[in-house]
Amino acid sequence: MMSPRLWAAVAISLATPAVSQDIESAISLSASSPDMLMRAAVAACMAHQEDLTKSIDAFSEAGWGSDTDDGGLATLFQDEVVVFINPDIPLCRIESSVLGFAEAGAIASDLVVLAHGGTATEQTDDDGCPYVISSNDEEDWLSISTGGSDPSCTEVSGAGVAITVING
Repeated sequence: MMSPRLWAAVAISLATPAVSQDIESAISLSASSPDMLMRAAVAACMAHQEDLTKSIDAFSEAGWGSDTDDGGLATLFQDEVVVFINPDIPLCRIESSVLGFAEAGAIASDLVVLAHGGTATEQTDDDGCPYVISSNDEEDWLSISTGGSDPSCTEVSGAGVAITVING
């Protein structure tokens, strides 16, 4: 028979979210909703920060459209989500034409906690752009800005949103 303390420990472990769950569990590059598709794309870049060619391969295997320019920038796209990856820099920027800053902040908060545990906090960089970090790892963070070629640090109606994976 289990002791009351053991029962309590089991109950607590079942009620507590699995913080140690791997970030790769969030990669579902065939998701259908814009928020889940963006979440999966950000997770793919976070999971392969050390070798972004693995992210490019994952997007290709999932059937995303792609194009690569002469400078090594791969552009991958699925529905309303576009991913820009350059493994040489390294750069991974994910844009959605239909989501806004609130949705991007929620996605970023969820993923930094999934990847590192702790608590997600939103802060502002020197340029005034919001970013999200985990209290357990302040070196890896997700920067939030508008989409497009001239990103802004504040939400602009119709500009969409971008999350950039930063490995400090």
